[in-house]
Amino acid sequence: MPPDERDPASLPSRGPTSTLPEADSADRLARTLEALQAGVWEVDLVTQRAYWSDSNYRVLGLEPGSITPSLDAFLSLMHPEDQVGALAGLREGMRGNRMPELEHRVILPDGRVRWVGHVGAVIRNGDGTPTKIWGISLDITDRKEAQLFARRARERAERRSEAQASVSRALVAAQTIDEAIPAVLESFGNLVDWDFGEVWLEESGHDRLRFVAAWARAGFNARDFEAQSRTMSVSRRSGIPGLVLERGEAVWITNVQEHPAFVRRDLARAAGLHTSFSVPIVRRKGVVGVLQFFSRESRQPDREVLNMFGSLGTQLGEFMERVEATAALRESERQMRDIIDTALDAVIAIDDRGVIRDWNPQAERIFGWTADEVVGRHLDETIIPETYREAHRRGMKRYLAEGTPRVLNRRLELEAVRRDGSIFPVEISIAVLRSWLHPRDGESSGVVPTFSAFVRDISDRRRAEHALRQAKEQAEATARARSEFLAVMSHEIRTPLNGVIGMLNLLLKTSVSAGQREQLHTALRSADVLLAVTNDALDFSKIEAGRLVIEQTPFDLDQLLDDVVATVRPQVKPHVELALRPDGALPAAVIGDPTRLRQILVNLAGNAAKFTNAGHVHIRVVTGAPDEDGTLPFRFVVEDTGIGIAPDKHEAIFQAFTQAETSTTRRFGGTGLGLPIARHLAELMGGSLSLTSSSGAGSTFELRIPLKPAAAIRDTTVAPGPVAVSGHVLVVDDNPVNREIASAMLRHAGCSVDVAPGGAEAIDLVASGEYDLVFMDCQMPGLDGYETTRELRERGFGSDRLPIVAMTAAALAEDRERSLAAGMNDHLSKPVLEGPLLEVLARWLPHRSSPPASDAGSPSEQHDAADAAASTLFDIDTVRRTRDLMEEIPGSWTSLVDSFVTQGHETLDRLAAALADARCDDVRRIAHSLKGSSAMLGARRLSAWCADLEQAAGAHRMVLCGQLAARVRDEFAAVARALTNGHF
Repeated sequence: MPPDERDPASLPSRGPTSTLPEADSADRLARTLEALQAGVWEVDLVTQRAYWSDSNYRVLGLEPGSITPSLDAFLSLMHPEDQVGALAGLREGMRGNRMPELEHRVILPDGRVRWVGHVGAVIRNGDGTPTKIWGISLDITDRKEAQLFARRARERAERRSEAQASVSRALVAAQTIDEAIPAVLESFGNLVDWDFGEVWLEESGHDRLRFVAAWARAGFNARDFEAQSRTMSVSRRSGIPGLVLERGEAVWITNVQEHPAFVRRDLARAAGLHTSFSVPIVRRKGVVGVLQFFSRESRQPDREVLNMFGSLGTQLGEFMERVEATAALRESERQMRDIIDTALDAVIAIDDRGVIRDWNPQAERIFGWTADEVVGRHLDETIIPETYREAHRRGMKRYLAEGTPRVLNRRLELEAVRRDGSIFPVEISIAVLRSWLHPRDGESSGVVPTFSAFVRDISDRRRAEHALRQAKEQAEATARARSEFLAVMSHEIRTPLNGVIGMLNLLLKTSVSAGQREQLHTALRSADVLLAVTNDALDFSKIEAGRLVIEQTPFDLDQLLDDVVATVRPQVKPHVELALRPDGALPAAVIGDPTRLRQILVNLAGNAAKFTNAGHVHIRVVTGAPDEDGTLPFRFVVEDTGIGIAPDKHEAIFQAFTQAETSTTRRFGGTGLGLPIARHLAELMGGSLSLTSSSGAGSTFELRIPLKPAAAIRDTTVAPGPVAVSGHVLVVDDNPVNREIASAMLRHAGCSVDVAPGGAEAIDLVASGEYDLVFMDCQMPGLDGYETTRELRERGFGSDRLPIVAMTAAALAEDRERSLAAGMNDHLSKPVLEGPLLEVLARWLPHRSSPPASDAGSPSEQHDAADAAASTLFDIDTVRRTRDLMEEIPGSWTSLVDSFVTQGHETLDRLAAALADARCDDVRRIAHSLKGSSAMLGARRLSAWCADLEQAAGAHRMVLCGQLAARVRDEFAAVARALTNGHF
């Protein structure tokens, strides 16, 4: 009887007998078969009876016992296509000892198909005749489906690869999208066995699709269908292409003849077309077209086909981008070529060997060589003069070896040579282009560094520069001539004017009658007017020449305004009120140009007083909110109730030599330069000057000036009242009137005076006598004042030993600078007025006690005058207390004075060095040190100047430091002389 699957021991043995008990082996085999869900079957070839285990029924898709097992029953369950193969396998097994592995399909009762695999063996009797066959059945459906899936995937990959290769070949061969699309359609249509294909692309600038190309399988007639497509223009959401454009995804239609969105249904029916699919053509900016295929067969949606053609749509989109980019690049290259060819400069390209690779038309015009003649020639042999060729070659070698550019990316002016050998100037700029490709002669193409040179012929510019330079030199010569003319005229006018004003002042100091005094005052006023006219002309000339310099120095604004009022008050007529009305408190001090500000305000207030016969002249000062840097906007308003100015004359009065009325000059005097100068000065100081006025209603001038607040300015001015000084003074002047006037004024001030008519006589007098001060005229025949001063300095008469004051009719700023450069200590302009003269004497002779002149007064009067002069330098009580305290120890006072003077000179030397190097911190420390020692000795004015210098250095204002340092040096010299001469 057949073996029982529950009795594994009854199965035929397939190997050596186990050493384990048979029951254990059978049990283990049963568990294994159960775990594998394997069925056991057996066929008795003698009785033709068969046995199937319950698991075997289940493997075959049957309920256990539902049919009688037999070979015929087994074959009836098998798929018809697999029966022949199964029988052949059984016969093959009969001929051997083992059954071949069989795989076949069975049709389950519900119609499904299952794959079953068999492994079996043949049992033979003693003579070798087969008596039984048996085996194991397994459900291998999952494995077979996996194999089938893998095979299909491989086939799909092969198809896709073939499709991609086909498309790639078509795209590589095409130059434009119009060339590429037909080839792509044909490749894919034949590959997937479809009948008709077409491409729709988005119209430029429109939200519509237009038909661009079609393909039809050989033998398929689609002329009518294609003809209608060519006439169509599909909008977004219209028709199948429009739907794909809107959604951006593929669409599959199983039957286009019945689809409501397919507008060509009738033509599709006539052509026999059923199934269609459409995929988008995609670029980075989105869907730009639709690829559509049709088949005469009715086909179900195939994801693989959609994926394949979706990839094709992406490739087409990328190809379109590359085509557009290539076209744009070509267009850009064409435009660049046009730019190079039309450039006004020569554009030349050379490779790393100096061989010319490009040569534009302008290069042809400039150098005389055509492009065909020079391309391939060496640059240095073509346009570089022979004297510069070796330097050019060395530069090329150095750059290629080291990569160090010396002339690249810079504008250079060099010389070049034309074809005819002429040398001419050029401006050249060279850049390196590392990525250009150039085939060399006899070599394959490769990356060769290319140098691009832009060359401009500057022959015309050089000629223009030469002409401009000549014009500039001519203008400078004209300016120098005008300046010299003004200097001469100033000297020629001021020299006799000095005599007139000096004599008038001297006469006023004598006993004259009331009528004569009035006549003298009238003559003096006329001389003052002439001096004002001369000063205005000089100022206007300096402004025109751009040589007027605005200072930035601290000054007391209240004091300046008081000075303006005091200056103008004598001009004010009776019954006219002159008042200064500041709007609130003003800063203690400001930084600006006090001289020029005073000049403007005196001019405005003086004009107001001149043209006002009744009413008032008010000067108002208004400040606004400070700017971010602390600058205050000042408004100086000068208001009068005078004759006024017609509106149509407002701008005219600010023009040179122009007044509101032609009769004004005769009625009131003036040159018409005051207001133009005032406006120019205001603008130079960063401000403005404006006018509000009408005829008969008075005038209001408004000066706007920005000024920065400063620390309070210490009072370093000489106290008002008569200045009494003493000293032996030498006056050097070739004009006898000037000598006489200066001598009289100096004697009246308390000095003894000698005179010299020229420089040579002055040198002899100084060498033979002792003088405390020299007034030196600069413009003298023979040895002038500058040469005389330099000679005296070279002979050992230094600035400390012999102060020299320039006394000249030249009043320009450069004249003062020239005087100081020659070694003079100070500068006094002619005509010499009593006030400026006394200020100079107070600076240089406050300490002198020289032999008195015949009219200098009694000894007691001289002592009092010396004390008064010394009081401008010292706090008398402080210095005398210090002296008395030190004299308790004999020699201490003298030692202190010597130490102060010696160390002071050393300190000033260190100060000069620190200023020269702009070392602000050192300047501040030095000033602080000298400030303390000066205060200790009672030199109050020197200490005050040191304090101002310390403060300026702390603010890093080096220009102001230089000005203050000069005052410190002068003040120290005066203090040192007073101390060493034993005045105290």
